[in-house]
Amino acid sequence: MPPPRREDPNAEEILKSYQSALPPGAEEEEEEEEKLTDRDRALLHSFLLTLCHAPDSPVPVRSLLTTSAPLSYHAGDGLTSTRALARAILRAKREVLLVTCFWARSDSRDVVCAALRELSARALARGRVVRVRVCFSSLSAWQKVAQRGGTKVWERLEDVGLPGRGEVRGLEIVAKSVFFRPFSVLHGKYCVVDRAWVGIGSGNVSWECWGEGVGGFAGGEGLVGSLLGYYKGVWEDDGVLPCLPPLSTSEEEEEEEEEEEEEEDPDALEEIRQYPTIFLPNPHHRNPRFSFRLSVQSLASLLLPCFFAIPPSLFFSSSSHAPPPNTPQNAFLLTLISHAQACITIHTPNLTCIPLLSALLSAAARGVHITIITCRNMMRLEQLATTPFSTTESCVSRFISALPDAEAGAGKVHLGYWRGEGDVKQWHVKASIVDHRWTVIGSANGDRASWWGSGETNVCVIGEGYAKAVAGRLERWAVKAGGVEWVIGGRELGV
Repeated sequence: MPPPRREDPNAEEILKSYQSALPPGAEEEEEEEEKLTDRDRALLHSFLLTLCHAPDSPVPVRSLLTTSAPLSYHAGDGLTSTRALARAILRAKREVLLVTCFWARSDSRDVVCAALRELSARALARGRVVRVRVCFSSLSAWQKVAQRGGTKVWERLEDVGLPGRGEVRGLEIVAKSVFFRPFSVLHGKYCVVDRAWVGIGSGNVSWECWGEGVGGFAGGEGLVGSLLGYYKGVWEDDGVLPCLPPLSTSEEEEEEEEEEEEEEDPDALEEIRQYPTIFLPNPHHRNPRFSFRLSVQSLASLLLPCFFAIPPSLFFSSSSHAPPPNTPQNAFLLTLISHAQACITIHTPNLTCIPLLSALLSAAARGVHITIITCRNMMRLEQLATTPFSTTESCVSRFISALPDAEAGAGKVHLGYWRGEGDVKQWHVKASIVDHRWTVIGSANGDRASWWGSGETNVCVIGEGYAKAVAGRLERWAVKAGGVEWVIGGRELGV
């Protein structure tokens, strides 16, 4: 992982340049186009001021502000999310970049392998070779112990469950893993096809039958270009992406015909338009910056809760913990919550990040309606190790106790655990929707690991149409797949 970019960015200049570069109509009073409102500009200005003060960004700050055309959003489980990515992989003509955190023997991996075999056959039929990169951070517990040097290229594809090179002669394929000891991972999950489409989601290529979400975007040099800048700094040798070979005239005509004949995407959004989008990476950090005092207090309260309970006022005090790294992800999420006026909805499997919880408490004190859907018994050992000595359940309990008026807050704060009564045992979705307009999706959990240690990949879409589509699909599917057990408040989902 390259060090953070060293630059002297100017928030006002970056925002002014971004506004002037927006597509025609994006700032005009036209119903068919999303515009950048005064509140959007205020949010972006505050975000840039915070980030530019001491940027901890793996890419130039000005490249974070982009546009894109969201094409689809899939709400399902890990297997159906992988199938959605496989459909995109099969459309590739020149390149596929598949990045995941966990890569494990599973039906999902079989789906990827089947898509690669089919892609190879199509490439051979066209007389071409498609460049493929399969990148992951975690393969097994043994890999984390044995892998040295952080990065490993797997010469034998079969060793990681991929088809052998003889089976995929139409692909120039490389499998690579990057892992940082003792327990930090590159947690991002995304897929880039022909440097023109990207899928950003929450699901790994793994056996877990968990609730997941993945969004598909077209953007060319917009969002896709910004994400590629992050990708090549992490996964490509010397941080350089080779040029892709151009398509011949006949291949371009063939591509147009295939697009016309292509089956309608079941996850396609009803309205396809350009939206302002913010790329929100979180670079990996080796130093977790644990608070020794809070760690000892948390351990004592865990072992002897009757004698060493931590008062919520102390637990959420800024003096009890170090601030999170000033990354695009962290700076934007905290700024976003601070600007919320009406409502905040958060889907996250883990919830142990104290600055995030503190920001939500401040929003509750302002009267903002808050909905949180999280999980019980989710990766407990990882939570205890990375928080440390705290779990989602203990943090949620302290959060509820710290609400400004718990009795009145029951009408404005709705917090529930995923039931997991059906096939979908856990809710692994990562999404935040604020004031029905700002939507953040990607890989970041609401836990300490995602804010301090792990590398993450996220995007914010600014627009009411996208927010409504994502919120509706997630909540309707949550109801269908298992539902929520409310521990405070409670509202009807999917309406």
